[in-house]
Amino acid sequence: MRIIERNGRDRPPAIRMDEHHSATTDEPRWLPFADVIILTPDRPTGRTPAALLATAATALRTVLADHPGCLVAAHDAGQGRCLVGTRDGQIVAFRHPSPWAVASAAHAWTVHGGRLADLRAVPVTVTEGAPRPANPSDGEPVRLEVRRVL
Repeated sequence: MRIIERNGRDRPPAIRMDEHHSATTDEPRWLPFADVIILTPDRPTGRTPAALLATAATALRTVLADHPGCLVAAHDAGQGRCLVGTRDGQIVAFRHPSPWAVASAAHAWTVHGGRLADLRAVPVTVTEGAPRPANPSDGEPVRLEVRRVL
């Protein structure tokens, strides 16, 4: 996970790194060690989006309470949405197709002092292979890059 911040034209971008262990609730043997937990929920049909988000928020609070080593938990709310919660009680909904990417970005963002709500305005890019060049050429002041290592 890299947070890349533009520092102006004359200076190279600041790069902060974050490595963490993530697990899904389908991997119970890894949960005691996970910094990030992705909930793999059942999807009940016939429920309103608001009801699904309320259920997801309750599930996030429960997972964070049950796993004191976990800093961030995420819940796939369907339709390209996910809910992310942090140990300090912040819970924010995101529009992103990948809950694990948003959760990993949230971990990096919060351990470096960012507020979860501010992360909604930052592009989260999932990369494979070698990371992109560190200079955000597309005009973004901050970019988060997430790479999954299995």
